[in-house]
Amino acid sequence: MADRHFSLCIDHHPSNTLYADEVLLSEQAPATAELMTELIGLLGVPLTPLMADCLFTGLVTDTGCFRYSSVTAHTLRTAARLMDAGAQAYEINRRMFETKTRSRLMIEKAALDSLQFCCGGKIAVISLTRKEIERSGAMEWELDGIAAMSKTIEGVEIGLFVKEREDGAVKASVRTSLQYDASKICSRFGGGGHARAAGCELRDVDMKTAAELLCSAA
Repeated sequence: MADRHFSLCIDHHPSNTLYADEVLLSEQAPATAELMTELIGLLGVPLTPLMADCLFTGLVTDTGCFRYSSVTAHTLRTAARLMDAGAQAYEINRRMFETKTRSRLMIEKAALDSLQFCCGGKIAVISLTRKEIERSGAMEWELDGIAAMSKTIEGVEIGLFVKEREDGAVKASVRTSLQYDASKICSRFGGGGHARAAGCELRDVDMKTAAELLCSAA
């Protein structure tokens, strides 16, 4: 019998549609890298320093450097295991959280200039047009973390980040406190993700309308 290919999926997003032939899904895991580390151990594969670096990077970026509510004692034990295997924790954290390009700083400036509040200050909205993104010189990966900026403001329960895509659609990212579910908000627009962090896409609306729709859904 001829061999056939299987599609595999390892994930921790509750919005996963179970599209693969075989799925390892744990909604309780704060990072897919935590699941990967556990699976590697079960397979008896030795962790090399390079593997540990990659997994530790995934762990800290998915947990916001262990700041999110989904982090457990098992997560921290996983981090310790990866450090024991050679993960360069200090250097990874320095590069991920303490180093910024000039273009990243420019896009942060534009994001703060766009900041608006609604619902008595409980919702903060950051919006970036395509022109503003291009003017900053920022690459797409440099926009990671912009969504969380508004959520750091005292008194804000929901942080919204809307940006204009090249095709004219509006990409939205939602960050929430424990009192709100970001995934439920985004699911109303065909998106999903985690309870505290989720995303969706809105078409045939401008940036202002997209922000208003998201505020109403929240």
